[in-house]
Amino acid sequence: MLPLPPTHRLSPKKQLTLPRDAVGLAGLEQVRALPHYMPGKADRRQRSPVVLIMSEQELRRRERRILEAADRTPEDKLVLVQELNARAVQLAIDDQRRIVLPQHLVDYLGLQRDALFVVTGDIVYLWNPEEFARWSNPAQAPTIDLTPYLIV
Repeated sequence: MLPLPPTHRLSPKKQLTLPRDAVGLAGLEQVRALPHYMPGKADRRQRSPVVLIMSEQELRRRERRILEAADRTPEDKLVLVQELNARAVQLAIDDQRRIVLPQHLVDYLGLQRDALFVVTGDIVYLWNPEEFARWSNPAQAPTIDLTPYLIV
């Protein structure tokens, strides 16, 4: 089993320091945090709560994908855009790259003392470490072979 990414301490004030490798968020004064469910590996219907942390530009990019969807009615698009933006909470980043998580996101993830970040390009996924360990457990899902995507 692969080791889990390092965890980060959640302060009593609900502060978290963004990881240094989150270059997509570098230099920003604020980010958007969006609660989401990560599909399961073996069974896509099994969902794990995560919070996506992204720039305003990334959020707008996702909004454009909704608006450009040819298979949606104008009414569907309006509803989806409203839902996307209603869920996305704006968070300030201080000079030490810390964010303060609202209580509803702490509760959503079930965070106690630690949090886990997974950085993927312009998005940072925030996990409860126990949930990530469960989701990552190779006994829960078949091994995923990334080799075809890593060889260039």
